[in-house]
Amino acid sequence: MTKVYRKHQKLPIREARWKWDYLNAKYQKGENITKYIESEMVRKFALELINSREYPEQIEDWVAKHLNPELEKKLNLAVRARRKRSYDNEKIMYAKKSVFLEYQAWKVISDLATAKDISLSEAILLLEKFASSEKLASWQKEAEVPITKQEEQE
Repeated sequence: MTKVYRKHQKLPIREARWKWDYLNAKYQKGENITKYIESEMVRKFALELINSREYPEQIEDWVAKHLNPELEKKLNLAVRARRKRSYDNEKIMYAKKSVFLEYQAWKVISDLATAKDISLSEAILLLEKFASSEKLASWQKEAEVPITKQEEQE
């Protein structure tokens, strides 16, 4: 019988990979990811984890046996956040987008957002709304322009 996964439900293989990524990054930064204090033991078990990258069952066993208790909660929160982001990225509306701006453009938007106490996204939408209203006003002015004498003669 196959499991049916729903919104935010755990996918063991993917989550084991996320745990490996998180713990590997911590180890590369020089943090102790194991419950052991002796440096030789730390290195031995950290290398055991790094070598089990492609084996989700081994990663889960390693976490159960050797994980530093101080990292347990942080690891669970990191995986939970990744799970939510992964689900949100499946929805176009919630997927994060990247936009590269010149510093001056970012500064203008940032200042507007700070002044109005809104997010950068809301500031961009506000600028778009303002620009649309300006276009509408300019179109209305063009429609109201009286016919010149030269146009009357033709």
